[in-house]
Amino acid sequence: MRVNRRLLAALGFALTLMPSSAWADVGLPMLVVVWPASALALLPVVIVEASFARRPLGLTVRRSLALSALANAASTIIGIPVAWGVLLVPLFAAAVLPRGLQFIVVPSYVAWLPPVEGTWWIATAMVILCVPFFFASVFIERWVARRFFPGSEAARVRQWSWVAHLWSYGGIAVVLIAVTVWLYAKG
Repeated sequence: MRVNRRLLAALGFALTLMPSSAWADVGLPMLVVVWPASALALLPVVIVEASFARRPLGLTVRRSLALSALANAASTIIGIPVAWGVLLVPLFAAAVLPRGLQFIVVPSYVAWLPPVEGTWWIATAMVILCVPFFFASVFIERWVARRFFPGSEAARVRQWSWVAHLWSYGGIAVVLIAVTVWLYAKG
């Protein structure tokens, strides 16, 4: 039997014109908020983390800035979306869980906020997302640093990665908490 391609194309087009229900309450995938915000924070983060790289790794200012820029570019481009995607897995898995067990995926809702009232929820989710993004950044930037400076002692690279990220993510979290409180108080 021969298939008439024009008939199939016309049928497909006709199906797209049929009215259907549209839902605008699918929530907010936080990656669309966090990723652009992380790009805006990239320059100050690079400077902060570079300042912590100089001593333990014995680098010049220029080399520490290069390391920090390369490592942060990698963690922004790779780490944030991967960590966000990992958080989505339990949310999608919840669809097959019995109703009484779906509460166990509540922490994953920070990756994709359900429809909520108030913008302070977005800032709150960003604060919570700092935790998985912190660990992803520590891992990826440590990996980049070991390749950038193969002769560096692993313990010093590990120390730099933890300390630099505690300071940079700590600063980000303080700003986000202040924004959350301000948005909540504003109403």
